[in-house]
Amino acid sequence: MLTIGIDGRFAVRQRRGIGNYSANLLRHLARIDETNRYIIYVDREDEENVLPRGGNFTVKKLFPKDYAFWEQIILPLQAALDRVDLLHCIGNTAPRFLHPRIKLISTIHDAIFFRGEDLFPISTDPLQRRMRRYRQNNIRRSASRLSRVITVSHHSKEALLSYLPSLRPEMISVIPLAPKEEFCQFPHEAAAPSFPEGYVFAVGCREPRKNTMRIIEAFLELKAEKAIPESLVIAGVSDWRKSAFFKRVAVSPHANSVFFTDYLSESELRAHYRGAKIFLYPSLYEGFGFPPLEAMACG
Repeated sequence: MLTIGIDGRFAVRQRRGIGNYSANLLRHLARIDETNRYIIYVDREDEENVLPRGGNFTVKKLFPKDYAFWEQIILPLQAALDRVDLLHCIGNTAPRFLHPRIKLISTIHDAIFFRGEDLFPISTDPLQRRMRRYRQNNIRRSASRLSRVITVSHHSKEALLSYLPSLRPEMISVIPLAPKEEFCQFPHEAAAPSFPEGYVFAVGCREPRKNTMRIIEAFLELKAEKAIPESLVIAGVSDWRKSAFFKRVAVSPHANSVFFTDYLSESELRAHYRGAKIFLYPSLYEGFGFPPLEAMACG
């Protein structure tokens, strides 16, 4: 029997791609493995109760929440105290220094942190820029300590090999993603938004590579030039009332055709996918990308 530690921080936040990956991985591990002992490390309460508990699963909340300090100091110390045999870090980065008897596995979803600004625009937000530098430095320096890397596509594997010479091809396992089964089952849930002429749906983000502003500009241009009847619904932009997207829409004569939503629950997201005439996802770069799969599963 092994004692396996897992960094579960992303599963207990407002979940996007990595958060959904984390929550689903943990949920399915609990279904198939009743032998090994699992310790899930988090930095906050599991308010939605998404983490498995009981039996061979334990959840430990570690302080403080500071991202780098938690990951580089608190997590490896606690993993050593818990005498874990293997530590799996799910969100691209991992501790640089870890007790030598602990095997380290990291899921690195893509190599976007290494791509130059000449390829696509980088966020001007100071926090996002600091996190980009942290991820660049961390992945480079922790790569030589890794026993195994999991990534989500052959495209990402080739990119990682080109940027991280300490990795060997046989160290990287490609495990493609899939939408959660609920996206294919159509259970009773929240109602889709109702617009007389239907709506175009997009999952937005402040990151420039997600191309949210281009979605807005294209839609407003179609409204002006083709008088299309549909509305545009954009979900997931944090603090959207203060965003450049909202300010751009506010000065348009078609502002009453563009709608922003706050963070959507999984049930609400499925309803929005199913109710849309078109789903837009013009991201400039993805290691894989959950939303197109989810949208197709929802019909």
